[in-house]
Amino acid sequence: AEHYVILAPTSDPNTSWRKNLLERFRTDIVKFSPAHTSDIFFNSTTSSLNLGVFSSGDDTFYSHLAKVVETVEKETEFMAEVRSVKDGIMNYTPDLEPSIVTDSDYNSFFAYEQWKTQHPFGHQTVFQFGVITPQTPLSPEEKVLVNVDVNAMTGSWYPAQVIERNDDGTYNIIYDDSEEEESFSRKLIRKLSPDIDSSASLLGVGDRVLINDEYLWWHQGSVLEMLADDTYKVQIYDGEGTISIVERYDLMPQQETVNNNRLPRISIPTLKKGLVSTLAEMGIAGVVNIHVDIGDGCIITVFWSQGSIILSWDGWTNVEMNLYTDTESSNISKLFENLFLERVPSLTLFLHDEQPRGIGRVVNFNSELQSRPHWASYADTNIVTS
Repeated sequence: AEHYVILAPTSDPNTSWRKNLLERFRTDIVKFSPAHTSDIFFNSTTSSLNLGVFSSGDDTFYSHLAKVVETVEKETEFMAEVRSVKDGIMNYTPDLEPSIVTDSDYNSFFAYEQWKTQHPFGHQTVFQFGVITPQTPLSPEEKVLVNVDVNAMTGSWYPAQVIERNDDGTYNIIYDDSEEEESFSRKLIRKLSPDIDSSASLLGVGDRVLINDEYLWWHQGSVLEMLADDTYKVQIYDGEGTISIVERYDLMPQQETVNNNRLPRISIPTLKKGLVSTLAEMGIAGVVNIHVDIGDGCIITVFWSQGSIILSWDGWTNVEMNLYTDTESSNISKLFENLFLERVPSLTLFLHDEQPRGIGRVVNFNSELQSRPHWASYADTNIVTS
């Protein structure tokens, strides 16, 4: 490929023609790799600059890009943020014979030495609980969006209309293209009523949104910036990190508007009672302390000779809890979780994460250290150092 570089600097983030021009070089002119475009944002306390880059024929583009960023930060007052890098179409390699890499191809001696230094002392479980807003029922012929590509990040939604509600709480719907589907979960349906989502309402940076395209699909993404002309700079979660400038009427909050009056209530007495009752059922007598001078909610601590609990409530819908026990057992944390949710039924578990705690950069439980790890080669684990 022919070797050349095109630079497109600008101090106006609202202009997109430079970026579009560079993209055309990548997709329509050079097409095949190496054909890189990059978007770099330089920022200082007094000014900022966007730099678009197109590079053709550079097999070591990434190392050159890193060197440019390092040099600019060293020689100027600017800090650099590489916001995107794209390459052209990968070239076909005839008769390619890929190599198969196994654990034995890596030197595992130092990893094995670190593995042996671990001394786990206890078992930590982190819980995240929250209040789920009760979803309002849907009416026949009501216009909705349906999550047809279910994914926490890259999901897509399509317009539809409700036919009827089934006895089990699911819905039969008909898409705008006239295809019908039965027994759709309410969790995968989003209201489209104009009185719920006004196009006049503002969106904030970081808000999760649905972004409309020209084919009626709505794609999940987030707001990056509100621009001067009341348009929005957004990132579309399409696996490519696509950034686009869109009008407000092409955006919608991903979650339906919450009716705060319908939220189940939690309180300090409710959380304390639930904790104390749960521990009593487990045969644990601990010292309970409540701290209410931190934010809108509270922090509740419980300490006993073999463990501790630290509960944090934000005063609204989120409860986070850290459970530590000297005993390594997932059964203890699971039992605690079930008993606590029984006593505070307004909460729903969002996250349950377990990890060992100790010294020596501990990442394994004691039960996992009883035999040599499968990835450590025999030669590396039998090296004797002076």
